Amino acid sequence: MFFNRLFAVPIHHHRRFVNTASLSYVKRLSSIHNRVMMLIKLSNLDAAAEQARLAVFSRGDPYLTAETGVAIIDAMRSDRRYSDAYDLFHYYAANSKWDLITNRCSGPIIIALCDEGKLDEALELYKHILLRARPSYRAQLALA
Repeated sequence: MFFNRLFAVPIHHHRRFVNTASLSYVKRLSSIHNRVMMLIKLSNLDAAAEQARLAVFSRGDPYLTAETGVAIIDAMRSDRRYSDAYDLFHYYAANSKWDLITNRCSGPIIIALCDEGKLDEALELYKHILLRARPSYRAQLALA
């Protein structure tokens, strides 16, 4: 008797319409940063680079944007994808509103230039960054 009533009840399939404007957490900088870090751990650097490009245009904390850029650029440098790391650095430098992002992201680029044996370019970038800020300790060690 119970099963007859259970199966006799019509099943209504309600589609759930999602308002994408309400999904602001997808566009939040902390969400972007977490996605980039997860994709780096999964070794999916192409998808991580796509997500990292979104961080430049977010309205969040510039320190977190810089950390996102440093993470993906350093991961590309570690994977010896130097041209992709340079492209991403130039993208950050061209589109960021803050010098902080460019200054923080310059450390892995200086190390990448040293890895490739382009010491003159690394020193030139180091001197350029030194005029505005202090480069990272790892970049200083790479030049030493």
